[in-house]
Amino acid sequence: MKGMMFIDGEYFYQAYQTAYGKTPRVDLADLIRNLISDIPGFELVRAYYYNAKPPIFSDDELRDETLKACGAAEQKLKANNRNWSDLEHAKQGMAWGRLMEMARERMSGNGEWPPTDHEFWHVLAAEDILAKSRYECERERMKFYEALRFRGIKVKLTNLRRDPRQKGAYVQKGVDVFLVSDMLALCYQDAYDAAIILTGDADFVQMVEAVQATGKKVYLAGFRIGQSWELRQTCDGFLEMDRAIQKLAPRESN
Repeated sequence: MKGMMFIDGEYFYQAYQTAYGKTPRVDLADLIRNLISDIPGFELVRAYYYNAKPPIFSDDELRDETLKACGAAEQKLKANNRNWSDLEHAKQGMAWGRLMEMARERMSGNGEWPPTDHEFWHVLAAEDILAKSRYECERERMKFYEALRFRGIKVKLTNLRRDPRQKGAYVQKGVDVFLVSDMLALCYQDAYDAAIILTGDADFVQMVEAVQATGKKVYLAGFRIGQSWELRQTCDGFLEMDRAIQKLAPRESN
């Protein structure tokens, strides 16, 4: 039985964080093999992964501004006899969201930094240092996508778009449409006999029914939480991600 898998990347990333309190640390290719082992005769032809690039890699103007700020950040760290590892070490000591909040307070003059290493915290508060940190985080996400490609997963990315209603905000557009169009096109090309869709979104119900109408089976993969009951009832079977993760790495749920 020829099979394909279609992965809603943002769902996977967010649901994993919610379930385990950390970013994904499992090999997705190995995880897929664990999942399909529960479907007799399922032979994976290809897995597709859909998501949007992070803001800096979606917006050319923002990327140019950020790279310029990164250069300035390197100079500030160097001038204070610091390096990027010092900042990484500092981030481990507190929630990054709180660190950002403290930076904004410090820059506005309304907040106090921890008394330890006051000079370093003052440098850290600069906007270009924060921009460099954001760039490093988003670059890690792009490296994750490259790792998926290396493992044989077909990665399809869209660009985020600026939200005109809120300055500095971005919205994700077109990812679901990308997934739906591929899954339907490949269905009508008879490229697979059965499909697995990894998502929690009830908006995919009609697409699943359209695929099933051609005589093909559709299995849903997902976590115990954040799952659409309607979508689960519509699909031909449910593959539990938590169980597959525990088989792959028993400590992952700890």
